[in-house]
Amino acid sequence: MSDIYEIINSLPEKEETKKLQIHLINHLEKEEMLLLALRSHKNSKDKQSLLKYFLETMSNEYKDEHPGNLCVVMIGQLERAL
Repeated sequence: MSDIYEIINSLPEKEETKKLQIHLINHLEKEEMLLLALRSHKNSKDKQSLLKYFLETMSNEYKDEHPGNLCVVMIGQLERAL
């Protein structure tokens, strides 16, 4: 998978992946850097792990603005997938 949205779409929680995609659309600088980082990993387990850490960082950035953040749900999904 070479496209960031294909990688995100491979995650199990579809509603939450849509929210993550919207976040990246609104923050193109993050999308570019995340895609470069994802491309550096060859297997899907490593890519999912990287996305997990990205989501944790994103969650920490927005926890004050959005209690019960979508990232918490996605992190749980990723942990079960790994």
